[in-house]
Amino acid sequence: VKGHPADDAAPAAAAARGGAAVLFPGEEAAPVSSLATPPETLIVVDATWRNARRMVKRLPPSVRRVKLDDDDATEANLIAPLRRTRGREDVKVCTAQAALAALAALGLEDDARDAALAAVRHKVAVVAALRGVS
Repeated sequence: VKGHPADDAAPAAAAARGGAAVLFPGEEAAPVSSLATPPETLIVVDATWRNARRMVKRLPPSVRRVKLDDDDATEANLIAPLRRTRGREDVKVCTAQAALAALAALGLEDDARDAALAAVRHKVAVVAALRGVS
């Protein structure tokens, strides 16, 4: 969450202590499973690729850059039916799926991950129905 002072304070403090990581694919990003210690705060950027790249560049260098392992992004992108643009086959999962895969790699229990994915699937189904998309 950006813009609420209370919500901005925790990630900023974690970043200052070196206890934060940002989930964003990039050449400098290490696989999340390779972290010796899990981050205190996992920052997940949800924006267009261009805006997300800009936001990640603004983070201090003390914020570790992490990405999913290749096998963590094997499911189909849940929000693909809602996208207006086609042809982005390189985008394997949506932000919610990526966040949950990263948290699972850091120790989130399968039941919690599955419940959160079910909520995402439900939201996508509701939005698709409202838009008339099948």
